Amino acid sequence: MYPTLHDGERLFVNKTVHYIGELKRGDIVIINGETSKIHYVKRLIGKPGETVEMKDDTLYINGKKVDEPYLSKNKKEAEKLGVSLTGDFGPVKVPKGKYFVMGDNRLNSMDSRNGLGLIAEDRIVGTSKFVFFPFNEMRQTK
Repeated sequence: MYPTLHDGERLFVNKTVHYIGELKRGDIVIINGETSKIHYVKRLIGKPGETVEMKDDTLYINGKKVDEPYLSKNKKEAEKLGVSLTGDFGPVKVPKGKYFVMGDNRLNSMDSRNGLGLIAEDRIVGTSKFVFFPFNEMRQTK
């Protein structure tokens, strides 16, 4: 999730999202690993019933362009390397009860495009919008 999040940071996790709200595109979600006690931290991109597609480093949901301002720094770095940040894929139809997630560091992220696949709703622990440790790095995440 670099540069949004850094190794070793601790996040406040809102576990009530399933009870008093809904998951929104762009949310940072914490995901239980299927076979281990590992948690993954990814960005929610596609919700159930939506079609996700990436063309020329631009995200499309149901055929409409979606801005991803949280990728601006990584896109500049990819441009310097002469590559696109996110390779073309899709369209991918997200089935009922599943979510499509991607990391912000897309050149080096295991997510719905590769190893993680589509994420079942019951694997999403919660959302995070706040780093609380280290204390000198406390901030909201976007």
